[in-house]
Amino acid sequence: MVDFKMDCPKSKLKELRKQQLSIIMIEKKMKFLKWDEIMFHAWYRNLVTEADLIDDKYPTALQNIDKAKSSQIKAQNNNRPVTQTVISTGSKVWISVMGLNEKLHPKYRGPFTVLGQTKNGNYIVEDVFKQKLSNTFPLQRLKLDISRLLLTGGKDEAIFEVEKIINHRLNKNKKYEFL
Repeated sequence: MVDFKMDCPKSKLKELRKQQLSIIMIEKKMKFLKWDEIMFHAWYRNLVTEADLIDDKYPTALQNIDKAKSSQIKAQNNNRPVTQTVISTGSKVWISVMGLNEKLHPKYRGPFTVLGQTKNGNYIVEDVFKQKLSNTFPLQRLKLDISRLLLTGGKDEAIFEVEKIINHRLNKNKKYEFL
């Protein structure tokens, strides 16, 4: 082939190159068309099998997701108790300190008085000096001041001083009640 090219004039060589290129392009187009047709059929088969799989597996997948979701909700509610209680206005509360604390630092600060509740459920509180705090706090960060509740027996009664114990008895919880 090298000898032939050297013997040919340049114009003939250009024509031969054009013909060779056109033949090569036609062959490539034909191969491409065949390849494209094969790819289309393969794509269509994959599409049909995926659609069948989705029709078969989708309902069971939804059921599995619902089962897993309900078990996850149950586990999370067991880890952190969900309370639906509302803290009444005027109650004394303590606010938990967020973040890492040192060993001897308190876990709660306060006491604070609840002034009200916002639309999204957070509580507005004021400190002992009757100054309203700029932040609002969710129920999870508040802890009722139970020292006052323990002293009054859980009721909003006044605290009395005992002059004399008349009698006592042992209750169901094996604690003494004084009369």
